[in-house]
Amino acid sequence: MVAYREKDSEKLIKLQTQLMNSFEGRASAVRKTTSTSGAKTAGIDKVLLIKSIDKWDAISKLRDYLQKPNTYKAKLVKRVMIPKPNGKERPLGIPVIMDRAMQNLVVLALDPIVEETSDLHSYGFRKFRNTGLAMTRIRHILDKSSLPRYI
Repeated sequence: MVAYREKDSEKLIKLQTQLMNSFEGRASAVRKTTSTSGAKTAGIDKVLLIKSIDKWDAISKLRDYLQKPNTYKAKLVKRVMIPKPNGKERPLGIPVIMDRAMQNLVVLALDPIVEETSDLHSYGFRKFRNTGLAMTRIRHILDKSSLPRYI
């Protein structure tokens, strides 16, 4: 993000707004929402985006929400209890599909800044990062002869 590096917040906001309002950005958010395994799980409104026409309508709704931000309000979250290995249960909140699409659209705009400002050696919950990379980094640090052999 050149605009972020140059500390040009006006340009940065303009680019983020342009990305969120673009058809491609909205379509990408809907595609990401509907291509996960959670796409087959309905929220409290019992709506799923399975047919192409439903996805097209969702893209249009996102446009409407962005053009009139005061009309968008997140819906209630469906609560489901998930069993844990120890026999207890934990609550899981399932947002409605349009809220998930809106979240994906916002992530699409904010993620480049997060990646730009994050630590180079941070591996938890980051795109294109995994435990294998973290273990490789630890091995690289510990393979030097002047460093301790244990953590």
